Amino acid sequence: MGWFDTSIRGSDETTAVVPNSKIAGEIIVNLSRATMSQYKTDLRLPYEDLDKVEHVVESIQAALKKMAPTVVLPPVRNLEVVFAGFDKDAALISVNLKVRAPEGSPMYLKVRQEANVAIAQAVAKCGSSFALPSSRKVSGLTKLSGLLPEETSAQ
Repeated sequence: MGWFDTSIRGSDETTAVVPNSKIAGEIIVNLSRATMSQYKTDLRLPYEDLDKVEHVVESIQAALKKMAPTVVLPPVRNLEVVFAGFDKDAALISVNLKVRAPEGSPMYLKVRQEANVAIAQAVAKCGSSFALPSSRKVSGLTKLSGLLPEETSAQ
């Protein structure tokens, strides 16, 4: 920070010069000093596997907890895997994981890859798969039709 302007270096090593009058009185967060980040993803399971959702959630939680010594911070709220709701063609599971590495760093990318592999293996272990977006109506789920949204309930 100089008398009249401030040089800001981006993650791609480019430098931007900003007049101090533009940043005076603003809240500035130095993201390059971050030591933690967050991995979030939403998973879609086919409605045909609705009866497996609870087991899938538990299996994903168990798989991600195994990464805990190096990745997840101790409090429980730093690892959340929940059955988040219903989409028009799939059941939604939300995954939220705190990572002890800045976003975009090699360690973060490694952890994200390991988490994705662990999630895919947990889903497969439960005999389920990921749902692809579609415009089809789900049928053949009469025993579960009360759980499905109006537009996807069995006909």
